[in-house]
Amino acid sequence: MGGLGLETGLSDGYSGLGLETGPIDGYGGFGWAPAAVRAKTGPSGVRSNVRGASMAVLNITLFGPPRAARDGVLVSFHRGQTLALLAYLAAADRPHSRDALATLLWSEQAEQPAHAALRRILYDLGRTVGKEWLEIEDHHVALPARPGLHVDVRCFCTLQARVSTHGHAPYGLCDDCLPALSEAASLYQDDFLAGFSLKSSTQFDAWLTLTTESLRLELAAALEKLAGALFARRRYDLALPHARRWLALDPLHEPSHRLLMQLYAMNGDQAAVVRQYKQCIRLLATELGIQPSPETIDLYHKLASNQRVLQVEGV
Repeated sequence: MGGLGLETGLSDGYSGLGLETGPIDGYGGFGWAPAAVRAKTGPSGVRSNVRGASMAVLNITLFGPPRAARDGVLVSFHRGQTLALLAYLAAADRPHSRDALATLLWSEQAEQPAHAALRRILYDLGRTVGKEWLEIEDHHVALPARPGLHVDVRCFCTLQARVSTHGHAPYGLCDDCLPALSEAASLYQDDFLAGFSLKSSTQFDAWLTLTTESLRLELAAALEKLAGALFARRRYDLALPHARRWLALDPLHEPSHRLLMQLYAMNGDQAAVVRQYKQCIRLLATELGIQPSPETIDLYHKLASNQRVLQVEGV
């Protein structure tokens, strides 16, 4: 996803929809927080204590190559297991048993040496990112949510979950959920832990594969909702980047081709409608040896005859 060159953050077209954006401690640091929280921060978005000193901040980025920064300074990891453990703990705000962590990271080793290796990596992780961020007990380990901790994946999942709790009609998003879901999509800068693997542990790599695919599906659902909701609002210019990203996730996905064709038509770009349809035909023929579905063919003929399609059909 990182090389798509598409901007999906909030733009002027979202002004007045009820959410402000900017970095806020405790809410991911990636541009979204409730207004009640924002009111308690200074102009820079960073909380201060009563004496005016900024609190400690730990930023963890898991979309794309994993990295961490303490108070704005990038942290260097000298062991792959240390970075892998941080990523696993940061991905979800819950405790993990020592047995599960030892098995995850050293699946090929016996129990005793695996637990000994876990103790060493926990010590290394505490030295690297600061032991104050970790919750280490006799039987479990966690990276609990607290002020100053920012994890992009957690923020992405929180925003997605919040939007899903609202009752919306198909391709309908309320004025709160539209910018929140756009912010979630903008957090996804690249695939989960892109370029990282732990060759010494098949279990970690299996977890990484499953998590990556799950998050890609979440992104696809978000982009579909955004593009459809903006289409329904007749904000075709704002819908286009989301529709293009949606298609880029799976170039053989006909519904995203159809939505792009409709958006180009509503923007009066008939040449782009034809290009999109031809691209769909070419990809399906080359990769799958099939023709477009009747829905896609029928839609193209409607658009080609200048019939403005006002509803998203078959997406």
